[in-house]
Amino acid sequence: MDIQGLIINDRVLWDADPNELDAYKHKTYLVSRVLCRGSLEDIRAVLRFYTNEELKEAVINSRTLNEKGMHFMAAYLDINIEEFRCYKQKLLGLNFLEHYGS
Repeated sequence: MDIQGLIINDRVLWDADPNELDAYKHKTYLVSRVLCRGSLEDIRAVLRFYTNEELKEAVINSRTLNEKGMHFMAAYLDINIEEFRCYKQKLLGLNFLEHYGS
């Protein structure tokens, strides 16, 4: 799949129409999906396509990044894990469960 020069495997975005995706407008979605579902080759393609600043913005604002992707990008971009939106949401969920029970 080629999205304005970003070439990733079709299985990563199996539920999306590539003709409706914009590599820059939808970068948070694309980066998150590749980090969660992509191969090493897909991840390398994303790291080559976007600048470090674009990657940082995308991963910090992602609501769907998994722990593996979050820790990888924190190390790769030298970002404190506590800056990630998905990390904060996870902590909020844990605090809610601790307070109200499951």
